[in-house]
Amino acid sequence: MLRRAPNLLLGAALTAALVWFGFLVTGTRVDALVGGRPGGLAPLPGSEATHTTVLVDGQPTRVSDCWLATPPAGVLARYEALAAAESRASGAPYVKQEEAALGGGVLVWRAPDGRRRAVFVEADALGRSRYRLLEADPPRAPTRRLPRGLEPPPGVEVVLSLERPGGGGFALVRSPAPVPAAADALLRALARDGLTAEPAALALLIAEGTVSLPLQGADGAARGLLTVGPDGQGGARASLTLD
Repeated sequence: MLRRAPNLLLGAALTAALVWFGFLVTGTRVDALVGGRPGGLAPLPGSEATHTTVLVDGQPTRVSDCWLATPPAGVLARYEALAAAESRASGAPYVKQEEAALGGGVLVWRAPDGRRRAVFVEADALGRSRYRLLEADPPRAPTRRLPRGLEPPPGVEVVLSLERPGGGGFALVRSPAPVPAAADALLRALARDGLTAEPAALALLIAEGTVSLPLQGADGAARGLLTVGPDGQGGARASLTLD
């Protein structure tokens, strides 16, 4: 898994393009399942690969984590040739950013049929190419919920959601309420699923500043993290990650 991939997001154009695949911007972990070819964007011949499908704003997005005994520059070049050809056919230019520190880079483009594709490439500790493929169907009306299918509380808007196999996931939300009220509303929604904030963290919930609230289940085990901070306009923004 490309845990360092967020370090590649250096350009404004690339960051905007990766809103398509927002869970990468956050660095959220994706659980990989062994499977077959993920849609039309396939690993290179000779690659080891694991595949899964996640929901981004309710839309299936296919993810492949791959390894190949070829230098990263060669892997990036192979997929850039595909991106260039498909971009010419779709009329939408592709986005590329190389990152020498990781020995690879990022490509984002749209296929002629409207599918959105992205490739992240870097070198692993053994000198192999380590790369991730993403492919999503053409955009449709989004369905945004909190992880585990929880409905957001009244007045809280889910801006981006990721649902992983097994029920966990990630969400970015915003609220017109100040930080304490927004956090309280979200915690009440999470309580319906048996999740509570650690008592020591609740003491840090004040009217100003950002607070991170570790979440635990009924058995006391760690289940995730809720971070809430001011949006600069009197309201709050929050991120929620659940295992």
